[in-house]
Amino acid sequence: MSGSLTQLLLCMIGIYGSFLSWAVMQEKIITRTYDGERFRCPVLLTLAQSLTTVLCGFVWNWLHGVRTKGLTEPKFLGYFSSIALSSSLSSYFGYASMFHLSYPTVILGKSCKLLPVIALHVLLYKRRFPPHKYLIVSLITSGVTVFSYFQSAGSKSKHAENDSLFGLLLLFFNLFMDGITNTTQDKVFGKYKVSSTTMMIAVNLGITCLNALYFISPFSNQQEALAFLQAHPSLIRDIVLFACTGSVGQLFIFYTLEKFGSITLVTITLTRKIFTMLLSIAYFHHSVSLLQWAGIALVFLGISTEAFLKITAKNNSKERKAK
Repeated sequence: MSGSLTQLLLCMIGIYGSFLSWAVMQEKIITRTYDGERFRCPVLLTLAQSLTTVLCGFVWNWLHGVRTKGLTEPKFLGYFSSIALSSSLSSYFGYASMFHLSYPTVILGKSCKLLPVIALHVLLYKRRFPPHKYLIVSLITSGVTVFSYFQSAGSKSKHAENDSLFGLLLLFFNLFMDGITNTTQDKVFGKYKVSSTTMMIAVNLGITCLNALYFISPFSNQQEALAFLQAHPSLIRDIVLFACTGSVGQLFIFYTLEKFGSITLVTITLTRKIFTMLLSIAYFHHSVSLLQWAGIALVFLGISTEAFLKITAKNNSKERKAK
């Protein structure tokens, strides 16, 4: 077995293992109860995740002899601050949606990242897209709608709120802020020479500061959250596992992107979403009807088509450059 193939397998195992574990811990913390009580301070999760990611990033750079440069340069501060803000808002809307949607619906909905981007460009900028883009969005949106609408009474988790239009609206804003985050990151990578780990550290440092300020502010329920942690110490273990698995997963993603490129990463990320959905259904015993499986199939048909077209376009572009 060649060294590159071994590295690729290790990356796949790292991404799958980290993010599947992370997804299980996220669903457990947000949708399950601790001695009959439900944890309702998701900002603490974001804070723990971002702080752990910053520490992992610095350790990664130190182990690889990489200097972390550019964190405080004025030309970057505006970009890093805006990315941190949009990412923090994305996390807020994402966690808020989990109180009004079942976790499988949230996982499916997060596959609709193309929807808010296209809607924004069509409504505000009057931009037109190729027909296949509208087809992909229609497939994914239809799949999520079918899954949510045909959720039978028996399939609704007793630990979570029923799926609602308000929850879908919160999820839409989560995706919208994700789109702003990704667009700004692409702009920074295209305009400046910034390493991926430096971007990861800078953004998560900003997220840590924003969420820490909010957590100690009068608008937060920090007293209630701290009392909950004191009453349910097992939650502390779950949060630590959640933060560590998510942070390690991000390192594997950046390493895969650096070594094997975005096409390989897209393929791994796509299959990871499928496994996350199936693991959630199996591990937490979500009851899924036949029509809901049809909705899941529509969603993954849409995102598979999008991934295939991206890969094909990049391969064609490489062939044209090689000629």
